[in-house]
Parts: sequence; C-alpha cells; structure tokens
Amino acid sequence: IQNGWIASAHDCAEGGLAIALAESCISGDRGADITLPATDESQRWDHILFAEGGARIIVSVAAEHISAWESFMDQHLAPYWQRLGTVSASPAFVMTTSDSSRIMEVSVDELRDRWSQALDRQMQPGSEP
Repeated sequence: IQNGWIASAHDCAEGGLAIALAESCISGDRGADITLPATDESQRWDHILFAEGGARIIVSVAAEHISAWESFMDQHLAPYWQRLGTVSASPAFVMTTSDSSRIMEVSVDELRDRWSQALDRQMQPGSEP
C-alpha cells in the first residue's frame, strides 16, 4: 500500500473467494479472468469458492506494478500468496480451473443485478431464487 501498488483490496470474510471476486467486479465495474490453482481430490469446490476467512485478501495491482508486487510477495510471503488472474475491461466474470474447465462465466451486469435485487426477489410471491 505504501508503495502505491495496490489498486483495490477485498477480504474473503463474508461469502468467501467467489463472493469477494464478484463484489470486486461489481464495485470496480470491471470483469475478471480467474484461473483457480490445481487442487487435490480431497478439496471440495464449495469450500474453495465459498469458505469464509478474514485472513484472506484479494488485491488488484496496476499493470505497471505487477512485477514489483510479485517480487515483493515472493520475497516476503512466498508460500502464502498466489496469482489468480487478471482484471479486464471486458464486462464478464470468468472463472476456470487450472486444467481449463469452466466453472463460471457471467456478465458483471448480471452479477450486479443479482446482488442488488436479491432481497427484493425473495420477498416477491412466486419468485425464483
């Protein structure tokens, strides 16, 4: 932060990784191309995507600072951080696995609509989730 490298940050305390990424796309009005790291078969996708934990933080770094950021992280937190993807000007949130299996592809506008209208939809009789 002191070096001015971080463009945004969001914790994973409420909803986990997938929700933090979606909320970051909504608030920044940007898309994201995310590639989740390889996992062993004992790890469940619902846990990877939705487990809550305040100690996990997602940051975005301006393109001109990525090299400095990654060098700093490798030097100081090598086993505890990982690059997940890139922010994009494209209005889509795309999440794939390391073997290129698509988990999700949704427009940021649809994310915003679902996020902002969730309670209203639930309160309407006969509404779908």
